[in-house]
Amino acid sequence: MAWFLSIMPLRAVTAHAISYVSGEEEMEGFVASPSLAEGEFRPGILLIHDWTGLQEDARERAIQIAEELGYVCFAADVYGKGVRPSNPQECGVQAGLYRKDRSLFRQRLKDALEQLKKIPGCHPNQLAAIGYCFGGTGVLELARRHRPFLTGITVSGGEPTRQLGFVVALFEAVKSDEELAGLDCFIDSNGYLGASGWESLLPVTDGVMLDIKVLREDPEAAKAGAVKKHMPDRALAVDRALAVDAELRAMTPRIDAMRSEQKAGGKAIGKLSPEEREAFLEKQKGLKAQLQVLEEEERLLRHRLQEQPLFL
Repeated sequence: MAWFLSIMPLRAVTAHAISYVSGEEEMEGFVASPSLAEGEFRPGILLIHDWTGLQEDARERAIQIAEELGYVCFAADVYGKGVRPSNPQECGVQAGLYRKDRSLFRQRLKDALEQLKKIPGCHPNQLAAIGYCFGGTGVLELARRHRPFLTGITVSGGEPTRQLGFVVALFEAVKSDEELAGLDCFIDSNGYLGASGWESLLPVTDGVMLDIKVLREDPEAAKAGAVKKHMPDRALAVDRALAVDAELRAMTPRIDAMRSEQKAGGKAIGKLSPEEREAFLEKQKGLKAQLQVLEEEERLLRHRLQEQPLFL
């Protein structure tokens, strides 16, 4: 059973509604994207709404994905612009249309996926899809359609083991489906699920991405688990990961302070005289160079952290 570390820095995000077409119908999706430099690309996430349609919760989740993961997220509109059910009966009618007409459902999903690829900064070859309930059905439809290009699925967001029954049922559905059985099933967790919960989940799970907060709070338990499985080198990886994590946490306030100073300088420059401006620009140039060095050190530390595989 493989466990990997997960870290989630927050990022500046732009978010807005976007119109597109599926067949002859006008759709209105929602885009949330991290602030990117010119020519920079990030993985794209297609978020498929639940049976209530593209509502506020889906938009909030799209923003969360962009902030925490740095991915370009497009919340699809399966029902069509302005079609937003307001009660369970209306939700059932709309969802039923697409459950009965899988061809239409797949067309809506295909067009949404194509729209995601067009979003500036979205890497067209690094894509994933997520969804809950009706949206989860949509993800499975996409998986069947694109099965030759897939290697696995990951359940993430908040603490997914709080929805243990759903996750187990999803993984069981994947493992029992002839077209999808070869996919790896991973889960992103903080590790706090009880023993009985893991006993029901692990038989259908191929790997767990473990939040590093678990190691910070109880490193000895993680190391003891590795030793118990006769993997002492993995116990050493816990210490290495925590050492790198400590360096990162110490570096973050310095980087934040320098970024704030750089931003404040940009606002102040207009108030300076020509003589003051020359000296000020030289100072800002030095600050930028220092910040670039620190950001590169931070990038290398994060890479080192992600390289520490923990088998618990």
